[in-house]
Amino acid sequence: MATMGDEQASTQRLVPAASRTVAILRLLSRAPRPMNLSEIAATIEIVPSTCLHILRVLVAESLVNVDPATKRYRLGIGILSLARSVLAKDPLADFLRTELESVANDFLVSSVATKIEGDRAITITTAIPQKAFAINTEVGSRYPIYMGGTGRCVAAFGDVDPQRMVRQIGKGRWARLPDPAAWLAEVEECRRRGYAVDRENYITGITVVAVPVLDRGGALTHTLGIISVSEVADRIGIDRLAGALIAVADRARNLGGE
Repeated sequence: MATMGDEQASTQRLVPAASRTVAILRLLSRAPRPMNLSEIAATIEIVPSTCLHILRVLVAESLVNVDPATKRYRLGIGILSLARSVLAKDPLADFLRTELESVANDFLVSSVATKIEGDRAITITTAIPQKAFAINTEVGSRYPIYMGGTGRCVAAFGDVDPQRMVRQIGKGRWARLPDPAAWLAEVEECRRRGYAVDRENYITGITVVAVPVLDRGGALTHTLGIISVSEVADRIGIDRLAGALIAVADRARNLGGE
């Protein structure tokens, strides 16, 4: 009969395998191109044979795809099925999807909602206009919390130190790296007016307007964003775009808990 000590030992033996599996999935989610076995194993610092065993399981479950010709791995369609299952059971994500679709079609711009989890922002829903040029981002995509308009919102309203965050921005993939002093000034402006603007730092020719979504206790949980060609954003008016997002954020707050 198994004892409590046996159960604890068994659990401890399973933890490394689970951690390595998660590390592989996260690595492939961030990789700009498919990776081969040696690259994956070296990056997460495990022996290739162990890495191959985990990859074979992930491929069998459709969470990872492998190209038979190149032997390179990338995330599989099974990841989307898991993400959709989570979002389908999330009333806030469903609410934001509907609201952002209205914003996208009213202004003919792309809109996005992200969830803040640790040091990452995760895209949970997107909306693109039906009859206009649009910039899309994939649901489930992850990026550092200091990037774009989201980063300024997190620094202004999140439980983080802006001075610590500004030291990290140089690690990001920016079209035009923000000046640290200017970035901190924009964080203060975001705190004052309730929204942030990334003017062609993140993507060349693109303006991102972002607002925080706070729960009833005042904690930052999500951000909402509009992604637009800068000329279009200027023509509509940054304040108008931000106002539309702030209205959605206020309504979303009523769906949250304390």
